[in-house]
Amino acid sequence: MTLRPLRPLLTHALALGAIAIAPLAVAQDSPDPLELLRASAEHVAGLEAASVDFETEVAVVMGEENNGEKSVYRYKKQGPAKFVFEPTEGDQGVFLRSDGEKTLTWIPELNRYTLKSVGEGEEDDSQTSQGIGAFVRSPLSRSLGNGLGGMALSLLDRMAIEDLIMSSVSDGYLGVEQVEGVDCHHMRFTTGGQLTWEAWIATGDAPLPMRIVPDMSDVVAGHPASQQYDDFSFTLTFRYRDWRPDFKPTEAAFAIVEPEGAERINSFFERPEEPPHALLGKKAPQVELPNLNGEVVNIAQHVGEDVVVLDFWATWCPPCVAALPKITAVTETLADRGVAFYAVSLDAETDGIPEFLENLGIAPTVLHDAGDGVAEAFLVEGIPTTVIIGKDGSVQVVHVGLGPDLEAQLTGELESLIAGEDLARAELDKWAEKHPNRDAE
Repeated sequence: MTLRPLRPLLTHALALGAIAIAPLAVAQDSPDPLELLRASAEHVAGLEAASVDFETEVAVVMGEENNGEKSVYRYKKQGPAKFVFEPTEGDQGVFLRSDGEKTLTWIPELNRYTLKSVGEGEEDDSQTSQGIGAFVRSPLSRSLGNGLGGMALSLLDRMAIEDLIMSSVSDGYLGVEQVEGVDCHHMRFTTGGQLTWEAWIATGDAPLPMRIVPDMSDVVAGHPASQQYDDFSFTLTFRYRDWRPDFKPTEAAFAIVEPEGAERINSFFERPEEPPHALLGKKAPQVELPNLNGEVVNIAQHVGEDVVVLDFWATWCPPCVAALPKITAVTETLADRGVAFYAVSLDAETDGIPEFLENLGIAPTVLHDAGDGVAEAFLVEGIPTTVIIGKDGSVQVVHVGLGPDLEAQLTGELESLIAGEDLARAELDKWAEKHPNRDAE
């Protein structure tokens, strides 16, 4: 398992939006930027067939560390309804394919897919669209490009672009610039009163979209890393590469093949009930990790004496940073009643952690899980993950993510465990009664 700092930053960007830039004066003979958006989408939609590579690139600089991540999806279309949108590089998040009558949406990470008639969307506002527009107008599009991929894909669909235009204002026509050798109109917009972004659309009779760059200033200003590093930056770029308006699809280009071994579901937004965590009720894996002073701590010392709370976190994870002070406060309150707390850091380095915690105003005991070995043993797939271990050494509770009532919920669970209750057994029995034919693992 690899836990990397890019994805939390991506999630954080969605929450913050972007700083709006003051509108520029536009010469009266300059083209209308909003009309250029509309013309671009109309042109692409009007092509009988076309192909393009849709590229999302993220670049994060934290001090001397540079992280980059790129995903490429190939979009192919024929007529108003037949299309393919599938990854060719990087993120393998979502596969889309429509033969004009049915649309297949497959998310390999979930091992689930839907197969719906064209026009039958995930929510009402997508049902009036066909082709890529149905995806753009559905919540699933938020899984791409920091939640902004759907906005960038709007330039490929005449109905989706109208949604974008309705919520946007032009901040200026910035002139003609070249993008990869192509003369392009350069424009700036603000969407929803918050997100500022720039677009480059080819000039001439074929106004194809070439590039979109959202302004991520608030991500930089609002992220804790900006206080920790003198040099911290985050950029997001969408590119449309290798346009082929002369694309000649084969008969099989849009054929639908249901993914073997995947579960067909009715909707990705009817969340199936997940079974209890695989470690629930079982003996907790061994934990021997160094603290920030280099001293090895073995949590086995608490067996028979204390309830132990482990919080897997990292400084680059905004939900983790939000949860950590709350978990620290609750466990400190119950420390004299037999509750021990360890914040298990998954950061690559620990040098900046003391100052980071000082800025948060907390001082939990931090253990460093270099290489994520303990996180793997506890089956941690995302952070924050909080594990509560009973006095008998068994895993009693596992929480993933930042819940709305974290403090109250954690306090109640710890009070119950201090009183000798077996929360794991109760949860497993509840599952078995409700799902007699399904294992809890």
